[in-house]
Amino acid sequence: MNIVYIVHENHYNELSGAPLITKHYAEKAINKKNNVAIITPSENEINPYLNQKIIDGINFFNWPKSKDWNLTKPEMIEHKSFLKKIKIDFKPDIIHIIDLVNFRPDILDFCKSLKVPIVKHVINFEDLSFFDGELKYEHKNNKLDKKGSLNTCLTCLNNHYHNEKKVTGHIAKFLWFKFNLDIKNYSDKLEKRRLEVIDITEKYFDHLIFPTKNFADFYFSHLNLNKNFDIIGFGVKKNLDKSNKISNPNKKINFIFVGGGSERKGWKLVEDSFDKILKKYKNKINLRIYGFKKKTSKSKLAKYKAVEFYDSFDSPDLYNTLAWADFGLTTSYFETYCKILYEYLESGVIPISTNFFGSEIITNEINGIVINRSFKENLIKTVENILENPKVIERYSKNVKKTKILYEEEEFENIFNIYQKLKR
Repeated sequence: MNIVYIVHENHYNELSGAPLITKHYAEKAINKKNNVAIITPSENEINPYLNQKIIDGINFFNWPKSKDWNLTKPEMIEHKSFLKKIKIDFKPDIIHIIDLVNFRPDILDFCKSLKVPIVKHVINFEDLSFFDGELKYEHKNNKLDKKGSLNTCLTCLNNHYHNEKKVTGHIAKFLWFKFNLDIKNYSDKLEKRRLEVIDITEKYFDHLIFPTKNFADFYFSHLNLNKNFDIIGFGVKKNLDKSNKISNPNKKINFIFVGGGSERKGWKLVEDSFDKILKKYKNKINLRIYGFKKKTSKSKLAKYKAVEFYDSFDSPDLYNTLAWADFGLTTSYFETYCKILYEYLESGVIPISTNFFGSEIITNEINGIVINRSFKENLIKTVENILENPKVIERYSKNVKKTKILYEEEEFENIFNIYQKLKR
């Protein structure tokens, strides 16, 4: 089978979610004796369709990059030479779109012209909003009503466009809410966008894949669609060196946060909460923070000896790094899936998580702790309860070990089964 993956960047240039997912699928497909191509956006205006090279058995192609990406107005633009190259040199049997961020939108008509099944992963908000990622607004319980109210989306747009850190932004935000300025303008744009996405989904995609049921429900509450889909999470590598952690009520309790200085992943929440916790419990706790060391090491937490700051760890050291901790923090404001949460569980680390979509693997107070808004107050309360009663670690740990984890091999088998069904 010849499989084409479409993603916003290749895994040699960007070691993050979508490119790494694509890398994983490409490698597994090649191991099954399939041929693989990856198409990414290119800024090369002279020859944007340049066939870069074959690396590690993967054919890499480019597509023109959009200067103002928003996935609207798909237009067929002349690209006969590229069409010929893909059709004759590669002859695709299936196209799997991981994401369409930064692609010139005529990529969709090009894919359709190949007359093969198209699978679309729905991982993030680029299919629902004007943005390729969500901001700091909690969406989990925010399905649209039958009338399609856009109040939530409008709030999110307002928070995005009016930065409260600036005086002008603070005033603009106040006026926006006080006098409903621009609401009709944004509302009309979002409704137009919604109809365009419905049209694109019905016209181009044969099968959708969501990482969690919660996010699929949320997606279909926004878009009135009847489309074939599957729920397939992102698998993790097996931890081949699992150690049996034995809680020791007399030792310090170890916490780990791997979101660095990312606002979306809840860095300020961690910084502010643990600043307050450490003032009271500095002799009972250790905290390690990974990522953006240059930023995090200058934070309010830098004054505590119990806090250590690191840059991102290497992937081969993942489970050894995580296994140090008793508790792992996933304090994101928005995730449709959170791989590190599953890696915590595979490491025997007890997760403390905000209630984003991907946290559904946690049963609160059983194999981890799920905190609701107000996040800061509830995170502080949760950690203080643990510090006052460390014996709970043993109970949580037993249930963490019982949690069923999806591994990479099973994930790709589920994906590949979809390919085979569509190809028939």
